[in-house]
Amino acid sequence: MKRLYFLFATIATIAANALAVILPLNGISTKQLSDNLTTVLTPSGSTFAIWSVIYVGLIIISLAIAFDRYRISDSALKLYIVGSLTNISWLFVWHYKIMFFPGVLLVLLLIINIAIMYKLEGWVKHVYLIYTCWTFIASVINLTIVFQYDLGLNKILNWDPQVVAVLLLPVLTIIYVGLSKRFRSVVPYIVGIWAYYGIYQAQSGDIIRFGAMVHIFILTCILAVDIFTYFKEQKNQ
Repeated sequence: MKRLYFLFATIATIAANALAVILPLNGISTKQLSDNLTTVLTPSGSTFAIWSVIYVGLIIISLAIAFDRYRISDSALKLYIVGSLTNISWLFVWHYKIMFFPGVLLVLLLIINIAIMYKLEGWVKHVYLIYTCWTFIASVINLTIVFQYDLGLNKILNWDPQVVAVLLLPVLTIIYVGLSKRFRSVVPYIVGIWAYYGIYQAQSGDIIRFGAMVHIFILTCILAVDIFTYFKEQKNQ
């Protein structure tokens, strides 16, 4: 029975996200909210199609666990259930525009996903890493919304959102490279490139578009070097 808990949590999360669009929650869809609360780091709408990939991956993992094709520790299972509840809770506070909490909940989900990553092995680690990596960009976007709209720091401190965004991009790149090295996976590079391309598509500011392209180039180069190094090591074995 315990093997099914992961599947139940996945179904609940996907169902809640689907209902948020179908109903929609508070009379507005998740996409409409994102469009209304855009930031200088919000990617194009098509970029969020990655959630379909994430949920397909979670379903595959869930079925593998349910049919005993993959063993997951009790601690990882508990963390995943808490993460699913956090994901669902985020939907409600996001749709009802409850101040601060959307950003806080996504950061909490990010921390939970990172903790889960340390408990996974094999192909499951790489599939789940897509979810974890995208949570980084989602957290940054939601925190930017908090500062830009809820706190209005752009007005209070007179800070230039584009400058802040340009400073955040290298931080994200360092994180993606770190995740790739730590978990020995190319997934963070691919997710990072996808996110930056979405930012490039959505933003009109030249400085943001240029910054996004620079970091696409950086991640692509590091990815190419890592792939070349890997095959070279395999050849020498």
